[in-house]
Amino acid sequence: MRPLLPPERLWLSIDAVNHALKNYPKINFKAEKVRSSVRQKNLAVSALPAVTIQSQQKEPLSQLRQFIEHFKGNVLFSVETEGRRETFTGFTFTIKN
Repeated sequence: MRPLLPPERLWLSIDAVNHALKNYPKINFKAEKVRSSVRQKNLAVSALPAVTIQSQQKEPLSQLRQFIEHFKGNVLFSVETEGRRETFTGFTFTIKN
């Protein structure tokens, strides 16, 4: 059985993705401060403290919940795969309530 479309029509090449992303702003994280200008700013960000997901516990995200409850800002989550996103979405559903 042959595929409906050739692979180059289904997926973008790395060069095509990089070319398309050039049209959008980007954030580079650096440990040292930079000189503020039109092109670069120092953002008020910090690393998450040591927080572990204890999947065998009744409340696996208790440490994360405690952090979020005391944090006075926005929290951004990033996961590496769709499977981890689904797992994490299931965990975070309990945080929202």
